[in-house]
Amino acid sequence: FLLQQPSVDMAAILQFLSGSDRGSSRTACTLDHLQNLCDRLRGYAKQAQPTEKQNAEMVEVIREITEALIHDEKSSEPILFDYFCEKNLLADFVQVFAQPQVSKDVKQQLLQTLAMLMQNLQRQTSLYYLFSNNQLNHLISTQFDSRSEDLFSPYASFLKSLAMRLDTDTIRFFYHEQRGQFPLYVEAVRFFAHPDLLAQTHVRNLTLQVFGIRDEVMQDFVLRFSWRTYFVHLACHWRDLWFKINNERKRCMGGSDSSVSRRLDGLIVEENELLMYVVDIFGATSQKMKEALTERLLQYAFFPVLLGSLYGGSEDELSTLSEPKPGQLSPELTMYLLQEVFQTPGLGVLLRPLAVALFYRRPPDEIVRACSNPAPRHPATYVPNAAEACGPPSAEVSNIEPLNDGAADDPGDRGFYCQLAERATSTTPPGYGMGADNAPRGQLLTRLKRPSDAFVMLLIGLLSNLRGPLLDKNKGDSSSSDLQNILDVEIIRSGASCLVAKDDDAYHDLWLAIVDCLGFHSTFRIVALQMMVRFAESLCPSLIACPSPNASQNVRDSAQSALRSAARHVRSYLQSPGPALELFEEEWLRHRRDKRTETARVCNSLVCLLPPSAAALFAAQRRETLGSKMEWLLPTSSEMQHAAKAIRGFYLLRGLMIGLDRSLALKSPGKSPPPKQLSSSSASPGSLQVDDILLEEDEDPGCNAENEAEDGGKRNSNATKTSNNANNKAKTEGEDQEQQQQQQQQKQNE
Repeated sequence: FLLQQPSVDMAAILQFLSGSDRGSSRTACTLDHLQNLCDRLRGYAKQAQPTEKQNAEMVEVIREITEALIHDEKSSEPILFDYFCEKNLLADFVQVFAQPQVSKDVKQQLLQTLAMLMQNLQRQTSLYYLFSNNQLNHLISTQFDSRSEDLFSPYASFLKSLAMRLDTDTIRFFYHEQRGQFPLYVEAVRFFAHPDLLAQTHVRNLTLQVFGIRDEVMQDFVLRFSWRTYFVHLACHWRDLWFKINNERKRCMGGSDSSVSRRLDGLIVEENELLMYVVDIFGATSQKMKEALTERLLQYAFFPVLLGSLYGGSEDELSTLSEPKPGQLSPELTMYLLQEVFQTPGLGVLLRPLAVALFYRRPPDEIVRACSNPAPRHPATYVPNAAEACGPPSAEVSNIEPLNDGAADDPGDRGFYCQLAERATSTTPPGYGMGADNAPRGQLLTRLKRPSDAFVMLLIGLLSNLRGPLLDKNKGDSSSSDLQNILDVEIIRSGASCLVAKDDDAYHDLWLAIVDCLGFHSTFRIVALQMMVRFAESLCPSLIACPSPNASQNVRDSAQSALRSAARHVRSYLQSPGPALELFEEEWLRHRRDKRTETARVCNSLVCLLPPSAAALFAAQRRETLGSKMEWLLPTSSEMQHAAKAIRGFYLLRGLMIGLDRSLALKSPGKSPPPKQLSSSSASPGSLQVDDILLEEDEDPGCNAENEAEDGGKRNSNATKTSNNANNKAKTEGEDQEQQQQQQQQKQNE
């Protein structure tokens, strides 16, 4: 940090680091001493096999030269720096660095020296000297062992120092139009995913600096090179990171080791940082570059891997599928990553094709094929090991072979998938192409027939983000308003304003399918039921404004079916009235007291990807935002826990029915009278009232008369038995209480 401050005396810092005394510092600032140091440097470069003592002496020599140059450059008459330029000592630095026999310590000191010179040169003529004569390009192109932390860290700092000095004028020293070479960019992008996080940040900052310089010729080279290599490598690295997260989550689901959860959290943080880096690229570069990057991300990662993971087969095949197919992610991780992308501002160019592919009923055939086909193989230039250089060196750029991945060898003026998405959104009605079953939307609906609670929660999080601040319009994203219109038109059309049951079995409405998932209340955790009920409640305003009479009725029918099922589930635990009634009181109080969890906070955290036990521990540490621990757990073998969960689910579903009936009453007065309510002012629901409500919600007018009579007889018999038992118990308790009061009164009289 101190070395990067312009006001810090670099000579004093170097003197302190080297252990030199004040006398040697004054000697280093003389021309004769600098000449002596330079002669020693040249003599060292001629050594065939330097000894350890010579290496240590040379490190000290380079430190003293650096101290002298920085101190002299700040003076009014920089004699020493002029000597450095006149004798072309920078070429000696580069020559020493390129020699294989030179020790790592010497090379490290050379890189640190050049980085400090970049940061502290104040005169433009001094800076231009360092950039001229192509010496720095030779140094940048010199190949070394990138796995060596001692060398790569100072090398990345050196690149960062160069990036801070880049502008429309200085970029000409590094990009050679006639040769078609740009070593600074080509070598930097080879280390975009290096495991050293600080070095990785330096490299990514350099690329952002290059993307932001408006030089048409240079940008054309960067576009063509990135289309063939860097953007493909970026997409391949992103999808490899998804599979690492998927494998780590699989280990996490199989055990309770906290270290596995920490590794999973670390990978998710790394994936989020990569997403933010892509957002920064979109904000710094031109529209052409955005679309080129979007094409490669869609082609190699988002279409075949992310949306392709929704393709699991028919409903029967999904029921027997214990884990994702090879090359696919888990459904829960797929939803987590999708909702993360859709809620990130500044990705309008990428979100448009994704929205068309995921939410359109009939997206273009080319997009459907890209989602259903396997992902393209890694190119030969891609190296999965992040510690090694990924991509060709700058000397081999002209020899890059075509990828033969089905895409054009040149990015062109417009992206292929971007054009397809724009064409699809301009048709009326929106979309065209293959049938609904083969589209990602159809696969998503199939997944909803046998979902996990985490999958439904994350899908709700994704849909909740669509109407929120999707894009940062302040960044001048030209596609932001268009995409917002797409989502407003198509998602609403496929949502609450079109919740009409279709005769075609191949089509099921997305939002209605989520409401239908309430029927899995017995296997879902309480937190999932809370989110699903809140999502269904959010449809109420749309149901009131919806012109279709079937839309509201379909939602109500699904909710009522789930409520009847929940009532039957609760009644199965009423064999012992005493404990069951106590549970009714406890769960009622807990239902009124607990705060609702926020959808965004739940879906953006690690908790949805963890098994129930680990999720409960994770939520317990963040109770204010993620709810209570018990809401994330599934009941064990204890019958009381199962009964408590069933009662809590019943309360949630009954509250939903009350809200839906109120909305329908506003839309069609006189219809659908609201059901009996459990008074919110009551501390404990009475036994007769609870039994009446369970009987009412258990009624099914669609049954035939014979079954209805039989079921009704059973319900009446059970209800009478339960009510009598409860009344007898209450009577006995009342007599005992009266007897106790008489005894107390007698004692007082005595």
